Order: sequence, then structure tokens, then C-alpha cells
Amino acid sequence: VAGGAGLINMCHIAERTRAVTGIEIRVVGFDSGQGLPSARDYRDLPEHFQQGDYPMDVARLRAELPSFCELVLGDVAATVPAFTARLSSHAPLAFVAVDVDYYSAAKPGLSILGGDPRAYLPVVPVYLDDIGVDGSNPWTGELLAAAEFNAENEHRKIAPFTLLRSRRIFKNPQWIDRMFAAHLHDHPLRSGR
Repeated sequence: VAGGAGLINMCHIAERTRAVTGIEIRVVGFDSGQGLPSARDYRDLPEHFQQGDYPMDVARLRAELPSFCELVLGDVAATVPAFTARLSSHAPLAFVAVDVDYYSAAKPGLSILGGDPRAYLPVVPVYLDDIGVDGSNPWTGELLAAAEFNAENEHRKIAPFTLLRSRRIFKNPQWIDRMFAAHLHDHPLRSGR
């Protein structure tokens, strides 16, 4: 979340979507609230990210957030599983943005995709922000976390969001290359149950 610009932008998008569709959207942001910890090893890309990067003014940000947005503070290794356990089919998870910079945070952060399959859309768009930094590769950062998620989950896989570029009027924005999709092959709509 850091300063909150992306979270607030998602809230604006949620408001516009609700106005057009009538669908209520809950936005949740996860952050330590204290900036980045120290990198653990090369997988965290320490040449790009250092301890203390991306601090947050918690009080200011909380004051700016609308009522449908929740800011969850703490280590994602603890906060994401607790959040995931509360997901339900009445409000399925429909989008995940991973912008945690480090592999060591992305790995536990992707556990958000590990709950009851009915608590998700059958295909969940996943934005992996930090795959765009120089030095990012399949053995570091969010790409490594996604590869390990795929290896550890038989029926849930994160893959590039195919055909997204071809369906857009403007085909060259960089964010398209960071869009993936979590395929829940154990979702009732995909498994015939």
C-alpha cells in the first residue's frame, strides 16, 4: 500500500463500477505500515529495494479511505491467511494486486488464493507489479513466488492473462504485461460440481 495512491485509485474504480453495475465492491489493502523490512536474500532483489522503502502515514491514509475500504496492517504471512479464512461465496474475491516488492512477501501473500474455491471467481485477475523491474526473472521476486504457488497447488495455477492485449484498443501499456490470471480448476463452475 505504501503511501496509498494505488489503493485509493482502486477505491475510485470500485465506486465507478458500483455506479454502473450496482455491484458493491470491498477493497482491502495489506501493508506492514512501516515500509519494507530488510531483504532476506537475492530473491528479494535487494539491488532495487531496501529496508525502509515505501513508508506509510497510517493516520493520514486511514482518514482518506472510504468506508468500503479496509487497511490491514502487519506481516502478510499472518494477515493474509487470517483474511483468507474469512472469505465467503457471498462476496467472492475477484481481483488480486501483488505489489509487495519482495519474493519473501509475495510468497505468503499469494496464499490469498488458497481458500475455499467458492469464495473466488473461477478466474481471478492477478496483477504482479514488480515483475517490471530490471533484474526480475523467474528465479526472483513475484515471478518466483507465482512459480512456486503453481508447483505447490494441483488445482490452482497462475498464468499470463492470455488475449488481454488483443482485446484492448490501446495495446502497449506496460501494465498488460503484468496481468496474470489465477485459474481455480477446483471451482464448482469449472469442475462440474
